[in-house]
Amino acid sequence: MRKSLCGIIWLAAMGAAPILEPVAQIPSERAVEAPGAQTFDARARAEAMARIKAQIRASYVYPERTEQLVQRLSTAEKSGRYDTADASVFADRVTEDLQADTRDSHLYLHYDPQWFASAQNAPPDDADERQIEIERDIARHTNHGLVEMRILPGNIRYLKIEGFGWVADETGPAYDAAMHFVKDGRAIILDLRGNRGGWIQASKYLISHFLPPNTLIATFYSADGESEQYRAVDYLPSGRMGDRPAYLLIDGHSRSAAEMVAYTFQQYKLGELIGAKTEGAANVSDDFPVAPGFRLSISTGRTVQPISHGDWEGVGIAPTVPTDPARALEVAQLRAIDRLLPATPEGVPRFQLEWARPAIEAALHPAILSETQLRQFAGEFGDVQTRISDHALWLHRPGRPASRLAPMTRDGLFQSLDNATLRVKISRDHLDLLRLDPAYSTRHAK
Repeated sequence: MRKSLCGIIWLAAMGAAPILEPVAQIPSERAVEAPGAQTFDARARAEAMARIKAQIRASYVYPERTEQLVQRLSTAEKSGRYDTADASVFADRVTEDLQADTRDSHLYLHYDPQWFASAQNAPPDDADERQIEIERDIARHTNHGLVEMRILPGNIRYLKIEGFGWVADETGPAYDAAMHFVKDGRAIILDLRGNRGGWIQASKYLISHFLPPNTLIATFYSADGESEQYRAVDYLPSGRMGDRPAYLLIDGHSRSAAEMVAYTFQQYKLGELIGAKTEGAANVSDDFPVAPGFRLSISTGRTVQPISHGDWEGVGIAPTVPTDPARALEVAQLRAIDRLLPATPEGVPRFQLEWARPAIEAALHPAILSETQLRQFAGEFGDVQTRISDHALWLHRPGRPASRLAPMTRDGLFQSLDNATLRVKISRDHLDLLRLDPAYSTRHAK
């Protein structure tokens, strides 16, 4: 069976519900048509609870916690906590109790009659084939989760990874193309904000680009004590990228397979983590049908990283540079620029970095000036003028259309809104027309 770190959640978020074959399946119940919530009576609740507790005993990856967990469910059941005819409410209460002590976000119960019916009635081979087709369709529509690639100023390469899908013979080439793009950058920014996880194969393939061949990434242990190692792959068409500054953007919605990438970067010191602490979901999970229409997710595997000899389950991964996740990209750009500039000689690459920095600072710290404050920058500088019109400052030059100026700082630096390569710096006795290449900048005295 293909292992997934929260692959179900990412696929479901994209509008699908694939079927997974359980790894420690209790003898299956007879196929039934899932009834509506109104028929969820005391007998159905008791049968569901018996099934849930039996499956936890058979499959939960932490056997030392199993009896305490089952006892909590039994106590709540006896107290009448689950006495409701609403199956969704029942599922929510069971989930709360499953996670109360464990803090295991892979451990939950959902009321999902459609999934239950499919899981019960479909032959394993057909279910697996349908799952593959669903994943393949989603992967093609999302470029296997590789949803955005950009060249940022100074040739800093940006890659947004929305989720870790994996389709044999298709996802690998998609990553190869993306990493060929990333490799040509002087620094790399990987955006995992909001990434809910996916397949281990995809996260392992990504991580392999930053580690030597055969490096141990993690070992996964199942409830029955079996283990499986995940190592950096030997051959990568795009090569390895450990020689470039790398930055990972993370937030509280980064989880599971995305966290495996972040944790590996942290432990092997492959780059900086920028943003906020991740969710804390390290386990490998599988889904099991529970009559009369539930999907029970149980952690059936746990992660052990070779350096820490632990994982991030329940605690998350702290950023090396804490910041508002909404500003993490700008912070990463500034850190990349400040690292690259000292080693960059005069020329276009350096000009690009120096040009980009004030714009990023302006995005992080917007300069908002009132019309009264703008008036102090209006004046005549030889044949160049700045005037107030429509509550904004405008640049006027002979033979050229007027250009509206947006303040970048409060002390007189402005960006032309119709020309990305033109800025204006206004001082008391002169005005500078600034260009990306300083050789083309000009000064105009009053």
